[in-house]
Amino acid sequence: MEVWTHWVDAERACALLGVKRRTLYSYVSQGKIRSAPGAEPSAKRYAVDDLMHLRDRARARSGHGPVAAAALDWGEPVLSTAICAIDEGGPRYRGSSALELAGADVAFEAVVGLLVEGELGARVWEPGGLPALAWPREGEMLPRFLARWAVWRAGQTRRRSLLLPPQEVIGPAVALFADDPAAVPATGPVAERLAVALGLPGTAGVHRALNRALVLCAEHELNASTFAARVAASTAAEPFAVLLAALSTHSGARHGGAARGVDAFLAATTVERAELSIRAWARRGEMSSLPGFGHRLYAAGDPRGAALLQEAERLAPAAEPVRRAFAVSAAAQALGYEPPNLDFGLWALAQASGGDGVTAQAVFTLARMAGWLAHAREQAQDPRLLRPRARYVGP
Repeated sequence: MEVWTHWVDAERACALLGVKRRTLYSYVSQGKIRSAPGAEPSAKRYAVDDLMHLRDRARARSGHGPVAAAALDWGEPVLSTAICAIDEGGPRYRGSSALELAGADVAFEAVVGLLVEGELGARVWEPGGLPALAWPREGEMLPRFLARWAVWRAGQTRRRSLLLPPQEVIGPAVALFADDPAAVPATGPVAERLAVALGLPGTAGVHRALNRALVLCAEHELNASTFAARVAASTAAEPFAVLLAALSTHSGARHGGAARGVDAFLAATTVERAELSIRAWARRGEMSSLPGFGHRLYAAGDPRGAALLQEAERLAPAAEPVRRAFAVSAAAQALGYEPPNLDFGLWALAQASGGDGVTAQAVFTLARMAGWLAHAREQAQDPRLLRPRARYVGP
């Protein structure tokens, strides 16, 4: 998920595009360029990545190089896939709406089967425990999970085939999020085992909410970590190495680590100070978008974020963090910001479930393994090595 969006004023925006202000405002009204409040109410700021994207697309008419550059920056599709399509209604997993699957309480395990193997899988997986190893216990959640993944991989028999059943990877991986992996049951639904791993209440409401979140986070087309997985799979890397490439990419602050920014911002405000906190953010001239708001693939708002907010309200409507999230969302949109995205919704749901920002990261990471495995398996059917070219700009 994109978080570090740089902003410039109207004068700089027009200079980047080589257009007049009237054209700039037209692009904004068409949804091609995001704007946000500036330090003064009448002063708008404009997203540099949107400006660069428009400029690259305009230059693409002049030759192959700019076309390739634009494609790597949220541009035109660069490969074909039968796994996921994205429209204003959210992601569609092999033709099935992710929001509808989550709303119907289809088990995460079944959705993994749909993504990886092409049809809704079994609701219950076979036991998937972890061996007794010296698991790293220090550090933040994502770096610690990466370290544990490397330890686990080192103890596995090398398996070249990406036809490795997903339950043999995702099932045991649930326990890697726990302080003590050995304390997590080896059997049971993934959502229930994840609640144990994260120390959440073992209620039916929490289990249902976690399952819905896992389904909504499972896949999102060719994002950065998925592209890394496909590149690794194209080299014929073994499954655990493919997922390590994806996990390493996912850990970045502009992707899976975005929850940290959302957590930091929301932890520093209150229901009563929501608007003041947002205005203070704008006055400081922060060189990033408001954490947890906006997504370039959803001009009308990220439907996954809205669904997760609704689930948080259903689960714990009176909880202060949930009320705080709704207050910030309302204030931000009243000030002209885009609707909340997946990261924001995950934070609210994690809080409603009795968790925190670490909970949100863990749910996102575990869920996205389904998409990585699906794309890796699809890529393995193509004998070509994914090897883009660079355009030399040096002396």
